[in-house]
Amino acid sequence: MTGVQTCALPIWELVAVPRIGLLYFLGFVFAMLAAGNITILSVFVMDLNGGASVSAASHAFWTGAVAIGYALSSAIALTAWGRALDRYYPRKVLLFSTAAAALTQLPLLFLQTPLQLTLTRIAFGLGASLMLPAIVRLLRSHAPQGMDARAISYAASFQFIAMGIAPFTAGLIGPLLGLRAYFALTAGLTVMAFWLWFRSERRGAG
Repeated sequence: MTGVQTCALPIWELVAVPRIGLLYFLGFVFAMLAAGNITILSVFVMDLNGGASVSAASHAFWTGAVAIGYALSSAIALTAWGRALDRYYPRKVLLFSTAAAALTQLPLLFLQTPLQLTLTRIAFGLGASLMLPAIVRLLRSHAPQGMDARAISYAASFQFIAMGIAPFTAGLIGPLLGLRAYFALTAGLTVMAFWLWFRSERRGAG
């Protein structure tokens, strides 16, 4: 627990508590990549699958494959990696999973087939899905005394906002620059999130 003992801090003061604001940012980024990208990837599947010249059934199949690939890989990873979260420092687990999230965004900039997109989302689920439980655990430990539930609730609010901002931003960028430009933006945000957490870890160890 931090040294702050009050349970009446408003959100802007809670965000100022060391690492709380950064954890909110990491949760925001994860929500953009995970749930926020679902509708965007559905449109991207159509582009990769040949557009209007291909049957709707084919589009539906590959959209479903992308979704189930991510869902199953996340379920498997969370079951396996959850033990690591109990056994090792959650800060290190978050560092690894954020790095995995950043790396698995890069293929979106150049992949060419729905199968490659499916494999990319599977890789994302396997490596990055542990970000969320690590963030929740760290919020509980860094939140002021008596405010851990409120801190986690605010984190969930930021994540819901990210789920709406992601498709809205893609809708603005996509028609002008293409969806790959949007993916470049999210990849950049994820790299920034990794660097900020890495820097926070180095300062904490110093």
